[in-house]
Amino acid sequence: MLLAFQTSVPRTIVEKELKLTYNEHRELLPGCATYHHIFWTFKVLVDGFAYYKPIVEVDDTFHYGTYKGTLLVVVAQDETNHILPIAFALVEGKTTEA
Repeated sequence: MLLAFQTSVPRTIVEKELKLTYNEHRELLPGCATYHHIFWTFKVLVDGFAYYKPIVEVDDTFHYGTYKGTLLVVVAQDETNHILPIAFALVEGKTTEA
């Protein structure tokens, strides 16, 4: 998905942090890692930020099932009160570190 964003939407900004993966015996799986945090935004959203009201909000939704975690969305309003996204992040959960 991130590669598709970066390929199809010019100047997509992606930051990610990987963590090591262990098996059920707590042994390190060599060459295997999972995403710990992922952040992305699009250049057009960053450029549009100059026209937003000076208040931003963070909203979240939880993932259930096989892939757990929380999707965070940073939003703001423009001068016509339309809500616009600024950035997105997938994190393990809603914590102060996230």
